[in-house]
Amino acid sequence: MTSRMPASIRGRLLLASIVLLPLALSLTGWLLDRAFYRNQIVGQEEQLKLQVYALLAEMDYIDGVVMPSNLQNPLLNQLNSGLYASVMEATPGNAAPTLLWQSASAATRDLLGFARRLNNLDTGEGRFAEWNGHYFYAYPVIWEMENGLERAFTVQVIVSDDTLRAELATYRTNVWMSLALLLLVLVLTLLAVVQWGLRPLRRLAADLAAIERGDSEQLAGDYPDEVQPVTDNLNRLLDSERNRRERYRNTMSDLAHSLKTPLAVMRSGHDKPGVIDEQTAVMQHIVDYQLKRAVNQRSNLLRPIAIRPAADRVVSALNKVYAGDIQWDIEIPTSAVFRGEEGDLMEILGNLLDNACKYGGGRVVVSARIEQGSLELSVGDNGPGVPEQRRGEILHRGARADTASHGQGIGLAVVIDIVAAYGGELLVDESPLGGAEFTLTFTA
Repeated sequence: MTSRMPASIRGRLLLASIVLLPLALSLTGWLLDRAFYRNQIVGQEEQLKLQVYALLAEMDYIDGVVMPSNLQNPLLNQLNSGLYASVMEATPGNAAPTLLWQSASAATRDLLGFARRLNNLDTGEGRFAEWNGHYFYAYPVIWEMENGLERAFTVQVIVSDDTLRAELATYRTNVWMSLALLLLVLVLTLLAVVQWGLRPLRRLAADLAAIERGDSEQLAGDYPDEVQPVTDNLNRLLDSERNRRERYRNTMSDLAHSLKTPLAVMRSGHDKPGVIDEQTAVMQHIVDYQLKRAVNQRSNLLRPIAIRPAADRVVSALNKVYAGDIQWDIEIPTSAVFRGEEGDLMEILGNLLDNACKYGGGRVVVSARIEQGSLELSVGDNGPGVPEQRRGEILHRGARADTASHGQGIGLAVVIDIVAAYGGELLVDESPLGGAEFTLTFTA
């Protein structure tokens, strides 16, 4: 069975700390232990060396090695104190050294075994060693006698390792207890750091939950640099999804709005030959156009569409709806073209001309002109017009200047959506006929 990593970031960090921190602290403890042990050994060697020099200062030779009855170091005067000293003389061949003197502390000790461990030393060559639970230091010297003769002695000092081992055990206990306490502090600190470090992610989850509940629309607030790109992308995704839903809703409204005219034509001319087939084809075209508009991005390839034939088709359809009660003034040169989708042009003309018929006084002027490559398309009527203070309001989806007339109020909003997609501009002003005039400008 394969092991599985924790699913949460917090769990992974804690698992990594539980594995790595004890290893790191164990290695630290081992290195500290080795360093302390080496320092203790070096210190022990230095102490024994100083004790040898002190014995040499107290030593004399008169028909044998002479030492004071009470040495400076009281441990050398105390039986089995753990500190021992001796003076040996090498013998010819491989025979054991001759013991010339030993301290009172070593009265019951056999020190020859230590001397054998460091035989054949050169004069002035001190040697430190460990053997049989003791540390010892031997130092060979040449003693000049009163008669001018020289004798070779080896002075050695031996100490039990009990004291060093006790110090080492105490040190190890303190170190490992300190490291255990440090491990606990580090784990608790890491827990706090993880909690603090993951707080932006918890806030992100809470913000997403608020969006899911409908309490918010976007991820707000400042996030760390590592999280900010994620929140920015999520906000863009939310905006895109929101715009997509809005576009679908608008498309359905636009579709219903666009189908009203063909349905009205069919109702008014159902007894005329070909009217139903003609308007059915128009409705199919509208449905195809709106569905395409709902799911597709606008093409960058703008084809030139002649405006006059499109306007004539819209006028012909509206004449059937309004029973020929509208007087039309079509001032569109044959050279005037709209660069874009034909369905977009028909949607613009259909909405503007239908509004002019609906809210005007029976006369509609449609004009177009090209100046320096830019298209200016205007639709005016002789109705009551739009009050200046309400000209911005009616450009919003669902708003109408005339609330007494039946309608959904989305026609101008549809026009604005299309015009904005082409980078154009829609202005509302007063018509020369006295009513409202809507002017669209498309820059080349």
